[in-house]
Amino acid sequence: MGLGDVWCERDDGYPPGGEVDMSDNEDRIVDELLDSNLEFRRLFEQHRTLDEQIHDAETGVAPLDNVAIGTLKKRKLLAKDQMAAFIADYRREHA
Repeated sequence: MGLGDVWCERDDGYPPGGEVDMSDNEDRIVDELLDSNLEFRRLFEQHRTLDEQIHDAETGVAPLDNVAIGTLKKRKLLAKDQMAAFIADYRREHA
């Protein structure tokens, strides 16, 4: 679906860091959903927070064991999957 690690550079304070794996069209859809859909925005922010927590744990900043890191990764993947569903719905509605 091209969500990769869902990050896009925005002028409104959303993180420029992280990997970008989105086409221009997906980037536009994500921007639209962030602006118009509170649940998508919540998922996006949750995904970003989980990514930061995982990074901190894997670099030794936060003391978490492998089980806890695995749980964070599963939660991050779930948020990503839910965002992908929002994008798919948006595409169907705007086809």
